[in-house]
Amino acid sequence: LLEVKREDEDALLKICRTKAHQRGLPMTVVDAEYQFDRNKLTFFFEADTRIDFRELVRDLFSIYKTRIWMQQLDKGGGTVDSK
Repeated sequence: LLEVKREDEDALLKICRTKAHQRGLPMTVVDAEYQFDRNKLTFFFEADTRIDFRELVRDLFSIYKTRIWMQQLDKGGGTVDSK
């Protein structure tokens, strides 16, 4: 069950990276994680500046129909509140 979840998350990561690139967002999506009940999908990303990712979230929601959370990571490996 966990292996299937990890495979799904790898596919999600690729799609999010593609969508971010298509929108020209200066960010690097580094990980994707489903909440175990699949009610929330978190994408972790790195960026040097503040990113307006609202359109990206709309794109992802239209595909996955679940709550999308974008979490910015700082360069030191910690997290920064982003949404």
